[in-house]
Amino acid sequence: KDDKAKALAAGAKMICNADNDERITEIVKTASGCEVKYTKFGETNVIASSTIGSSHCERVGEQIKTNLEKFGYKCN
Repeated sequence: KDDKAKALAAGAKMICNADNDERITEIVKTASGCEVKYTKFGETNVIASSTIGSSHCERVGEQIKTNLEKFGYKCN
């Protein structure tokens, strides 16, 4: 399996840092699907969700990582 995909599987938390700025992306399992929670400047919001499985949330999480890394963030 691809390590990148596994890092953002349902139940995973990814922390990205640049200078003094930290962004946290968390993929949370729900009863039938998932939610993507994104934290920046200390504020957490649900930015995506699915009612059927977790593949949509995993794709959103991967896209967030790609975007942040383009702007110089280092993600775990």
